[in-house]
Amino acid sequence: MENGWLNEINLGCIAALFKREVMGAWMTVAQRLLKIYLYLNHLINHIKIFLGIEEVKFGIVRPFIHNGVLRCGFTHDYEGLELELKFNKFRRDDVIISTYPKSGTLFTMGLLDSIFQQFYEGMGVKASKEFLNCRSSAVLRFLEGGFSKEGEGRLDYLDSRKSPRILCTHIPYSSLPPQVSRDGIKVIYCRRNPKDVACSAFHYYKNMSYMLRSTPWADFLHWFIEGNVLYGSYFSHMKKWYDYVNEPNVLCIEFEELKNDLEGVVRRISKFLEVELSEVQVEAVVAENTFQTRQSNPLTSRPFYRKGASGGWKAEFTVEQSELMDQWIKEEMEEMQDMKIAFL
Repeated sequence: MENGWLNEINLGCIAALFKREVMGAWMTVAQRLLKIYLYLNHLINHIKIFLGIEEVKFGIVRPFIHNGVLRCGFTHDYEGLELELKFNKFRRDDVIISTYPKSGTLFTMGLLDSIFQQFYEGMGVKASKEFLNCRSSAVLRFLEGGFSKEGEGRLDYLDSRKSPRILCTHIPYSSLPPQVSRDGIKVIYCRRNPKDVACSAFHYYKNMSYMLRSTPWADFLHWFIEGNVLYGSYFSHMKKWYDYVNEPNVLCIEFEELKNDLEGVVRRISKFLEVELSEVQVEAVVAENTFQTRQSNPLTSRPFYRKGASGGWKAEFTVEQSELMDQWIKEEMEEMQDMKIAFL
């Protein structure tokens, strides 16, 4: 599988994709740069793998382990992850969004941004959306507004961001810095059913060149269940959240709620943040954050969005694969009976 890179290099196909994606008038400059970076990075990865100078494990390019969890060297480095865990410059009005990857991070971030914009409309205040991590890739750090110097000052860019800050991370509550619990920093935990998470992660990791594009779906699903994927086991992450879901500074929402009852979620988040919105403002937030609206906006339709749908797993899973995961879910959820997983 890992040596089949020659089968993937189709210059005609790459040229066509390059022309369609890069030259499209709907794309922003940042999106075009990111697309170029990803295509070139994908090609370079396979050349390095062929030459034996790039490592691959469980389909992940440039893997390493941090705190027992599989990571990719293109998105993080060991030093950066250590700094993230030790971050202690939170503000009382910060809001942290924590998710397992591909569980609704950007949807939730968009909601919070819209809620704050509506609340502070006319006051000239805008929420600062930030990713609480030290990425090793300068390109991605720059495109996400997180570019910073090396060393201990790599998170100093957060100090310059005006309040309220929206900080996004995939760190579970149990591993967040002690200040979060001590100062009651508000945290929103968004989870999504693991079948859709697996499908979304499979396509996303390949598209972003974190994982070989030749990786078979069946192999990835097996690794997902075993916890041998980026950010580790889905249920291990959930269990690290389990003891904290009823903390007064924590709000739990589900990705499926964002699809079925977006208005209800907006009201719950607003109440949690102690932000009063009028009916007109609630309607405005909802209108701004449907998947169709965000996908049609070139400023928000980044590569991180794919389908934004629930139930997409039905097109990927075989009957046998679905039954296998159902059994896995049943076994893992025995210790968390009061936490539900919604399937659409």
